[in-house]
Order: sequence, then C-alpha cells, then structure tokens
Amino acid sequence: MITHPGRRLAAWLLTAALGAGLGTGLTPPVSAAVDATPVSADRVVIVGVPGLLWGDVASGLAPALDRLAADAALGNMTVRAARSRTCILDGWATLGAGNRARYPAPIEDAEENLPPLTAEEAQRMAVLAGCGQQEQVALAGLTDVSQTVARIAEDDGTRSFGAEPGALGAAVSCSTAIGRPSAVAVSAEGSRVTVLDDLPEEAEQRAAALSRCPLTVITVPDLIGSVPTVSLSGQGAPSGAGPGPLAELVGRPRSAALAAMDTTIALVRATVADLPGDTLLLIAGLSEKGVSRAQLHPLLAVHPELPPGYLTSSSTGRAPYVQLIDVAPTALRALGLENPDTMVGSVMRWHAPTTGLDDALSDLRDLNRAAVAHSGLTRPFFWTLVGLAAALVAGFVRARLWRPARPERAMRLERAVSVAALVFAAVPAATHLANLTPWWRSPNREVALGLAVLGFVGLLSFLAFAVGGRRWPFSRSANSASPWAGPALVLLVATAIILGLDVVLGSPMELNSLLGYNAIVAGRFVGLGNLSFGLFAVCGLLSTAVLVRGSRRRVLIGIAAVGLVAVVVVGAAELGRDFGGVLALVPALFVLGFLATGIRLSVRRVVSITAVTALAVATFALLDFQRNADDRTHLGRFVAQIIDGQAWAVIARKAQANLDVLTGSPVTWLIPIFAVAGWLMLRDSGRLREFLAAEPRWRAGLLAAVISVAIGAAINDSGVAVPAIAACVVVPVLIWISLRWRPSGDVFTAESVRDTPSLTAEAARPRVSVNSREPTG
Repeated sequence: MITHPGRRLAAWLLTAALGAGLGTGLTPPVSAAVDATPVSADRVVIVGVPGLLWGDVASGLAPALDRLAADAALGNMTVRAARSRTCILDGWATLGAGNRARYPAPIEDAEENLPPLTAEEAQRMAVLAGCGQQEQVALAGLTDVSQTVARIAEDDGTRSFGAEPGALGAAVSCSTAIGRPSAVAVSAEGSRVTVLDDLPEEAEQRAAALSRCPLTVITVPDLIGSVPTVSLSGQGAPSGAGPGPLAELVGRPRSAALAAMDTTIALVRATVADLPGDTLLLIAGLSEKGVSRAQLHPLLAVHPELPPGYLTSSSTGRAPYVQLIDVAPTALRALGLENPDTMVGSVMRWHAPTTGLDDALSDLRDLNRAAVAHSGLTRPFFWTLVGLAAALVAGFVRARLWRPARPERAMRLERAVSVAALVFAAVPAATHLANLTPWWRSPNREVALGLAVLGFVGLLSFLAFAVGGRRWPFSRSANSASPWAGPALVLLVATAIILGLDVVLGSPMELNSLLGYNAIVAGRFVGLGNLSFGLFAVCGLLSTAVLVRGSRRRVLIGIAAVGLVAVVVVGAAELGRDFGGVLALVPALFVLGFLATGIRLSVRRVVSITAVTALAVATFALLDFQRNADDRTHLGRFVAQIIDGQAWAVIARKAQANLDVLTGSPVTWLIPIFAVAGWLMLRDSGRLREFLAAEPRWRAGLLAAVISVAIGAAINDSGVAVPAIAACVVVPVLIWISLRWRPSGDVFTAESVRDTPSLTAEAARPRVSVNSREPTG
C-alpha cells in the first residue's frame, strides 16, 4: 500500500503537469480578445493560390507576399471540401458555395474537352495522382464553366451538404473571374460573370478589370506542379507537414513558381491600392496540389481598417482558425449583402494583435505541424488500441478459466491482469494529457507521442494506487470489505475531471489529441468531441453514482447538482457545444437519480424525462439561435437550418457518417472484444455479477452510463465509436473489480495473497451468502 507521502507526491505531480502544460505548451498563441466588427468595403478581391503553404510566407522567395503578410490579418485556414482532400476545383466550388462542395470524381468521366497539352504543360501534369487530374482539367479543360458548375451541383457529395455552387456570384450584382478555375466560384445560373483567362498586363486594363464589379476572384496557378524548395519544418527538406517526396513531384522549381506567383500578387495589390474607395483583399491557399498531404493553409486579409493580427470566425470558435467556407460570407458582409441560406460559413473577424510577423508565422506553422502530425497518427493509434484491448481480454479469459495445479500461479495471473486492466483504463485520459507536451515538434513524433502517453498512463496509475487506498472517500464508496474498488474509482474521477477541466479552459488538450479532433478535418475546433463526451459521461455518471451518499434527499440533490454542472459543461455554446451530448446525458442523469434512490421508473416518468431532455436541448439551441447570425455556433445554425428546411441534409449526412464508422473504423472491433469480457464477467459464475448485486450504486451508475452512450451512438455521427471508446475505461475498470473484489466475510487483498502463498483454489474462491452482503444505503 502506498504511504501518505506517496499520495501527496502523486497529487502534486499531476497538478504540476496540468499547470505547466496549460500555462506554457498548450496556451494558444492568441490571447483572449473581443472580436472586432467585420469590415465593409467598396469591392472585394479574392486571390486563390492552390498549394500555398505557411512555409512560403516570409521564405524570402516571395517578397511581395512577405510585405503583404506583415500588414495582414492572418488565419490558419482549413480547406476541407466535400471530400477529405481538397483539390483546385473542389476549393473554388467550396469557396463560392460558402459550403462544402466537390468536383465530380473520377475525373476520367469528365465531359470537358481536353485539348492537347504543350510540352511544358505535359511536364507539369506528369503526375496525375492525388489532385493532378483535377489540376489538368482546371488548367486545360474548362471550356464550359457553367456546365462544370452544373455537374458540381449534381454531385452526391455536394448535395449531401446542401451546397449551392456559385452562390457567391448569384448574391452580387456582377463579378469578374480572372482564370477559368476561379469562375467556378461565381458562375451560378443567372449570375453576371465576366471571365478573363489571365490578369491583364497593362495597368489601365488591370484597374478596369479589378474595378468592373464589386467582386473579383483570381486564380494564381503557378504553384501547381512545382517542386518544393522550402519545407514547413525549416530543415531544408520536405517534412511530414509539407508536400510529398521530391521524387513524386515533377515540374519547375518551387522558387521559380513562387516568383511567378509573387509577381501576380504584387500587381494585384498595387492596382487595388490605386482604386478609389476601400478594397478587402483576401489571399487564400484554397487547396492542396499534386500529391501533397492535407494541411492548413494561409488566409491573409488586407483592408485599411484591418490591423495586423489574427482572424477567427464563429464557424470555428477558435482563433486563429478559419475555414474556406467562411470566405464567401466574409466577402458578402463586406459588400453589405446577406448570405444565402445555403451558406453555412461565418464572417471572419479580427480577433487579436500579433506580436510580430515572425512570431505569428512561427505559431501558425506550429499549429499546422501539430494538425498534420495528428492526422497521420490517429488510425495507427486506434489499431494499437484494438490490439491492446484484445491482449487484455485474452489475459482476462485465461485468468478466469485457467485452473493450474498450483493455485498461486492463477492468483499471480489474476493480479497481473487486474493491474494491466487498470493501466489500460488510464490510456484515454493520458492521450489528452499527452498534449501538455509539444510532441509534434520532435523529429520522431510517433516516439515522442508514445512516450508522452506512456508517461501519463504511469502517472495516472500511480495516482490511482496512491489515492485509492483504504481511506475515505474512495475506499468507502463501495462495500467496506471491498477496498480495491478505490483505485478504479480514482481513475474514473480523474478522467472526468481532466476532460471537464479541459472544456472549461477552451479545450487545449482535446485539439489534436488522439481521441480528439483535428482542424484539418474541420468537424470541430473547440468544445467536447463525441469520443470525449462518451468518456466524460460514463466516468461522470459512475463517479457520481458511487460517491454521492446519504439520505434519499441528499442523494437526489447531489446528483442534480453534479448533473447540472455536467450538462452545462457539455451543452453550453461557450463550453462543450455538444448538441447530441445533452440529448444523451440528461436521460441518463434522471435514470441514475431514480435508481440510486429506489424510485420506480413508470411510463409517466419516462415521458417526463423525454420532455425535460427536449426542453434542455431546446434551451441551449434557442439561446444560441438568439445571437447574431455571425456569432452562432452549430447549435444555433442547426435551428436556422430547421427553419430554412436545410436540416434534413445535416441529419442524412450524420446518419451516413454513423454507418461509415460502423463499417470502416478500427474502433468497431472494440465492441466484440469487450463483449467477450462482459459476457465472462456477467455469466452466472462471474464475480462481477455478485459485486453488482452487493453494490447497487455501481449497478445504477453502469446502467445510466450504458443508456448515455447508447443514445450517443444513435444520434452522433461518430456512431459506435462513442460506446467503443467509453468501454476502454469502463470495461477495464470492471475487469479490475471482478478480479480483485471479494464479498463481505471473505476479505481477499493483494497483501493476503502475497502473505499466504499456500492458499488453495477452493479457499480463494468467494463464498457468498445473502446475509454476507451488507446494505449500502
């Protein structure tokens, strides 16, 4: 048993780790600030540069871009379209729709007529993998832009998001597209568009082209097909966060491509500076190129009233992140126009000043590096988790079924498996805590992240054993003859506190954590993710069920108080922002309250629970909906989509995502693996069955947890992953208890086993009688 100094040391270590990480490594580079009012302008010029990277800014290879960046507000932009990897036409279609769209695939079926390529074009298009085919169509085959827009609109991926390609062009009086790919953004049916193949060389003609209409969109395709010479990591070679290996790319050197791009940007900026009135100039790296990996791209905004700083939008809720779908709403707001209902992006706002261009670029590159590193590690981690779970359950099966000639060997195996189970239960919380360390900056990211996770697993396990001994409240939370429930309960409480505290602090640990979310994927940028909700719910419900004690009135008040805090953490727009989480948590809390106090669940009470749940969800959603449209989170936007008739597309897309997780995610395998352990623990001779009969609070907490994750699996787009990841804590905790617990009257601890090696199998087997079970209140 760990001594009192050991307990104090464990608590001090965890507190120090949290404080150090939240105070340094994970503090966002942007201080809290009041978002400024969106700017207004006489015209908006959007320059789209496919393949533009943060490593290209201030690289010395594009001086005009560098000067512009020093005067610009900067956003780390996700270019996510209606496919996981955004190519040039996907990017322009998404920008113009203000919603996720995509060019139909495969490209071989395209109806555009592709003229013979010149020798230079053939060299630049030698690589047609990845985005290469779409780039070929964009640069050589867009003979009929309106036909292309119509095909984009008919694509199933575009329709699943309810996007209207070209909506930006339809919303303005007229627009000019320089470069045929950019015309995709504004060529809706009925829109007035002037299409120029290239930026005019003469200054007067350029000025006329850029001032003809309130909106001008320009394609700068020079980086397509270029070989990189500057890496994101600054080490002189392409890194994991940069484009693909040099051998996979064919074309002119990156330096020459950047010089050509820089010339265009310099001409555009000089021209708009001489035009009367105010111009909002947006430079956007709107897509990937060739075989480069998906990553975050630069968004630079220049306006006379826009000081250098960071950008944000309500669609991300987190500075300095913005989305490609935010560009069109920002342009329309600057021109004093309303957004079409089909646009789901938000207006970008200035958020906070930078401390200098070099520091800002360092922060933005670091955020991109973390996102790219995370995106490449999640799937291997899930398979590793499945393998570890299978090994744990295999060990548990052997421990329960093995009957060796020497009983002490079976006891040693049970001890080893139970400790392994408790250590495994610490993994989910440890993956969050690992983000207290800047593992993505290491040359060996996989090793650095693995060591960080293992270190926090060890710390949490030590904390569980140090605090979860025989002293109140953890050892007394279960039957007084079952002190080994304490370490398991400590892990449950610690996991719930870590996840809840992270949400309250702005989710610095969940962003780019192995069980969290990623800005490149753009499903969520802040708040409580689906997998984390499952963990928070089950750990919180179990902890509350076991720790809240006393009279019926005190238990009800305790559950209500904890539940109210949990629901606010999960559902508030400023905190968890989890619409589905409220739907899943509120019924589980009511069930927990009824079971913990012995109140019978009647049909009338079930109806009341349903009504209160609906009221809670509606309250959060309507409060968010009452905010200004530019400030709403996805809760308020969903209410608006219900009113506008767009909600069905969201529901259908989430249902499809739910099915995709079931059929294509590694975490699905966790369900049958843990089901084997559950069957073994709950069968007639299983020790857990006896434990739950003797401990009604644990039984109530488990049932409430099952209800919560079952609802969460049904209504969230993560589907079966919600209960699967939640089971990574609950099932190992139950394995620990089933191997360590002995009924009252037959106290059996690790010390007694160690001190009595001659204990026979019969003596070690629990002896149960009804009278031996003490009441637990």
